[in-house]
Amino acid sequence: MSTLANAKGFAASLLLLAAVLCSSVASAQRVLTTPDLSAFSERRGTGQPAFYGTTPTPDGGLLVTGRFEVWYEGQAYRDILLLRPDGLPDTTFRPQLGYVDPWVGGSLAVLLATPHGVFIGGGGQAGPAYGAFMCSASLTSVNGAATSGAFYIRWGQGGTADVLIPPQWSWVMAYEAATDMVYTFDHSTCTGSAGSNYARYGRFAARTLVRDGSWSANIYEPGGPDNVVAMLADSSNRLWLSGPGVQRCDVGTTRLGSCTPLNISSADLVEPLLFAREGGYVYVWNRRYRVQDAAEDATWRPAFTPSGLDSGYVYGLAYVSVRGPFGARRSSTASLGEADPTWGFDYQSSTTASVAGSIRTQFTPLPTTSGERDVAALLFARQGSADPIVRQLALVVPGSAAPSPSLEVVEYYAPALKRYFITGRVGEQTALDGLPQSFQRTGMKFTAKSSKYRDIAEQPVCRMYASPEKGMSNSHFYGIGSDCATLNKLSGLKYEGYDFSILKPTAEQACPAEASKPVTRLFNNKVASNESNHRYVVSAATKAKMLSQGWVDEGVVFCASAVTDAAN
Repeated sequence: MSTLANAKGFAASLLLLAAVLCSSVASAQRVLTTPDLSAFSERRGTGQPAFYGTTPTPDGGLLVTGRFEVWYEGQAYRDILLLRPDGLPDTTFRPQLGYVDPWVGGSLAVLLATPHGVFIGGGGQAGPAYGAFMCSASLTSVNGAATSGAFYIRWGQGGTADVLIPPQWSWVMAYEAATDMVYTFDHSTCTGSAGSNYARYGRFAARTLVRDGSWSANIYEPGGPDNVVAMLADSSNRLWLSGPGVQRCDVGTTRLGSCTPLNISSADLVEPLLFAREGGYVYVWNRRYRVQDAAEDATWRPAFTPSGLDSGYVYGLAYVSVRGPFGARRSSTASLGEADPTWGFDYQSSTTASVAGSIRTQFTPLPTTSGERDVAALLFARQGSADPIVRQLALVVPGSAAPSPSLEVVEYYAPALKRYFITGRVGEQTALDGLPQSFQRTGMKFTAKSSKYRDIAEQPVCRMYASPEKGMSNSHFYGIGSDCATLNKLSGLKYEGYDFSILKPTAEQACPAEASKPVTRLFNNKVASNESNHRYVVSAATKAKMLSQGWVDEGVVFCASAVTDAAN
């Protein structure tokens, strides 16, 4: 399992002293619209959220953990959100969490991910900052069941998830695939054991969660084990322990064997930037060691500071300074560490003299339906060294600086339902065109942009479905900008993601010169009979016709560069 699936690896991401991010310097980058992190807030609905981990799921989705609140379909999701492979929220997964004080403390982070499930820990407000987080379990219950600080998500068929209280868990855990075992490490400061360097190791079966009672280790080793903050297991029956320095320890049949320190400066590794295993190597900061014999691969030297590892690539930052620029880069693990020329982007910090905060980067896999996972840089900022909250800035991927592609938003009419409907989704248009008896083009269409990227002047338009299963009118509504967060707080509306991006009119209902064609929203005013429907029109003639039939003018909502009026 990669570092990107491990919250501790995220917590050790590089801190950069910088000011507010602004434009690109060299390589182009794009800010993604989906997965959508724009509507997240602090748990009470105000302030900035904190993200402590993004963990890939077996079906290609993503599990987001931290300290946050976000609303979908009239329900609040706090501290944990499961994203489907298409990047939209799985609204069936909503664990109810109990904290000692739900408003003051508490946050969630992934402790360990295995092919069978994920261990989640609930710690202090400061997030997964090792000791403070690991020893202050403020999580008291999950779905009404008492817990002493953790729960376990077991993946099921079709991406479903069962939430369980694990019979055993630890704040430091490692998974070994060959034996399908989970190894655990308990801090003496958390367990209350005597001796400042007391450490207890154990293991259990990853699939069944049954502890191996014949294997354990209670060790007293001055200056060593009690400071372990991360642990890896390899296929050669060894554990790799990271704290102040890195040790490689043999795994015996009944206990942990002898440990050998690696020749790495402990000053650089209190919180290692990269500590992960993939293939035949263990990666420790800017070095890697062969699993087979623990020998360092002296030929591998990355051309940047690595902080993430996923699917055959190491990710990190190419250059660090107070004022930038700095660049996100990746390198194939099959290379000698040189940067991949096909992936990367640069940022330049603000030119302001004062340093307003610090920037940190996590590299997170994206949900995917293609079977091939891409990776984005999730950029954060702190408002000073004393601020425990990590403030999300953007989810960024390399991309062309060329303008986002245009698309046509097309109107359909469903005679049997007596409903108007618009869509900018090409695949959906093709499907509806194949059902001419049920969905007919009216001829109305207008030009918009793809909603894939958020870094354009046009704003993404969300689509909500008033589902009849929830007693609603079997119609769609479209919001833009802050509308989307407001709509998602309404029960009965199903969130269907972003459809297209387009410019908004001014407060005076005026459209700019580059998108001078107004798109007006009308309402049929049939709430009483539960037949509510909105129609979007682009001409005064069609508007007048609909108003004469009792429709209500709700004003100009979009501004397009080109429009075609309805023919019928």
